[in-house]
Amino acid sequence: MNLYCIQSSFHSQLLKSILKNSSERSGIAIVKGGANFNTDYYHENNIKLFYIKNSWLFPVFMLARLFSFTFDKIYISDIKSVYYQFLMVGFSSDKIIAYDDGASSISLLDLFLNGKKLPSLNGVETFGRFKILILKLFGVKLKNVDFKFSLFFTIFPFEGDKIINIKINRSTNCISNNQESVVFLGGKYVEVGILSEEMYLGAILDALARHPKSSFYYIPHRAESSYRVNSVAKLDLRIKVKNINVGVEEYFEEHPRDVPIAFYSLYSTALFTLPLHFSALNCYYRHIDLNQVCVEHRLAVSKTYELLKSTNYAEAY
Repeated sequence: MNLYCIQSSFHSQLLKSILKNSSERSGIAIVKGGANFNTDYYHENNIKLFYIKNSWLFPVFMLARLFSFTFDKIYISDIKSVYYQFLMVGFSSDKIIAYDDGASSISLLDLFLNGKKLPSLNGVETFGRFKILILKLFGVKLKNVDFKFSLFFTIFPFEGDKIINIKINRSTNCISNNQESVVFLGGKYVEVGILSEEMYLGAILDALARHPKSSFYYIPHRAESSYRVNSVAKLDLRIKVKNINVGVEEYFEEHPRDVPIAFYSLYSTALFTLPLHFSALNCYYRHIDLNQVCVEHRLAVSKTYELLKSTNYAEAY
């Protein structure tokens, strides 16, 4: 029996590709928050889904640690999260299989392949001293954390020990794009302090200016604040907020006639995955002066830009 950790439709899709040739798939899947995706695959493979709110993650993961002997493998995407590091401490490295957590994996894999450690964990900044003390007592290291996994599955073009490349083979011939629409894919860049709100809104306005006669849709990231989304909506009357409850790839596969003439974003994971799902796509990323990016995130943004340039999936604007 395996333990799966899922946070989004993207994670679910990758897991299906990873498990395609696996003989043992049954187990338990812990779905963080309100992630929404097609669950048929999990029911068919005897994988029980448990939807857990963030406030209950530590107690649930404590139980998983106590019963770690019952699991053959544990699949984790966000290995930089303090929550998942808490879970991983209870398992030996040979049981841990890591996989992509979107574009953030690019800088992590670069650190791993260069023999470096995780400089810090995400989520700790909101914890008080007592909670941090408890984490340390339970074996969680908060800085200069060693990488702990037996394999790392990734869609990005990295090669090295323990790294396995997976490909999303589905591709839809999408030459008849909706010529009248453009989509900007939102992200939590301001929320996590990567860049200022002014820079983010400026990137959206510049994309809007490139298509004066097209319908312009903004698809928010699941972790974006309602305040930020409202700020985007107020920028211009032409901007229409389009909320979707599934991954962007899954949504446009289900609504192929809505595939726009162009996708824009700062550096969304979708700029890597959408061209693998559809052909004849125009994707654009916003190249930001790295000196204006928060120092803590500068390396991650830089490595993502390098990979976007090398794959030719998207152009800078």
